Amino acid sequence: MRYESKTKYIFKTIIYALILVLIPLVIGIPLRFVFDRRVILETVIVVFALLELFVITIMYQIKVRRLYKNKMSNSDFKMTDSYKRYRYAILLLFSTAMCNLLESLFYFLIFE
Repeated sequence: MRYESKTKYIFKTIIYALILVLIPLVIGIPLRFVFDRRVILETVIVVFALLELFVITIMYQIKVRRLYKNKMSNSDFKMTDSYKRYRYAILLLFSTAMCNLLESLFYFLIFE
């Protein structure tokens, strides 16, 4: 992989991760001040993390159904080009879900 494509890949990953981590804050902070309850921000962050984990399970089920339909094994799927994109999406979603859960925990420990 060339240097330009590696930096583009890293930059794209950072942008996606920041978007997935900051969206719950953008939604939760105004709701926290409108309803004047601290629990709302923490709830929004946890709900987004759970939705990301739910998307991972749906992606896995789709992959398994597609493999079953095409009569492929998992090792055959690992040799295809779509495996790299699938793995990238799973790792990105899982890491941002864990970041959101940690963010919720820090919010709870600091402000409660």
